[in-house]
Amino acid sequence: ELKVALTRHEELFGQLKTKYLLQGNSVEHVMREAKEDLNAAVTNCTPEHPESACGLITHLAACYSIIKCGREFIEAPAAEQPDRFVAPHRAQILTIYRLLHAHKTGQVSFWSWLIGAKGSARARKVPENHLAQVLTGEGKCLTLGLLAAFLGLQNVGSDVVCYRRVLTEQDWQAMLPFYRFVGVEDKI
Repeated sequence: ELKVALTRHEELFGQLKTKYLLQGNSVEHVMREAKEDLNAAVTNCTPEHPESACGLITHLAACYSIIKCGREFIEAPAAEQPDRFVAPHRAQILTIYRLLHAHKTGQVSFWSWLIGAKGSARARKVPENHLAQVLTGEGKCLTLGLLAAFLGLQNVGSDVVCYRRVLTEQDWQAMLPFYRFVGVEDKI
């Protein structure tokens, strides 16, 4: 199931990259379109459909790329565009899927329990927890930033911290334009 979910992510991400960055539109147009698509993905993300969480994560990844490198990518000569493109890599998406248990169809996932069944008559046993080890330089900031944005869009606040205050602040500043774009800076 995880391999299928990652393949779907890569296919949708490729479609979104083409739609947003390879059509010759201005960055302002691209940002409006990406925000509209993100809002639709949030609306469609329901605990009853675990695959919708994967789609929302892909839309968040596309929004991150637009905020991080969209203007530079669009303005760069075609030969330089591949070097300007920044996107979450497969291991980061895999980590998010595993932590949320979002790739599991037909089973209660942590995120669906958190926003859908917790405290209700439908409450189920909480799924097993997962840990993820992400080494230095392998993308903790972006992985946790995407995860926090996903939770924020579900009205679930989160704290992203590091063992050193300066690193926590550095990560916050790095992700703040993305958090503002998706509208979750007050939830993190």
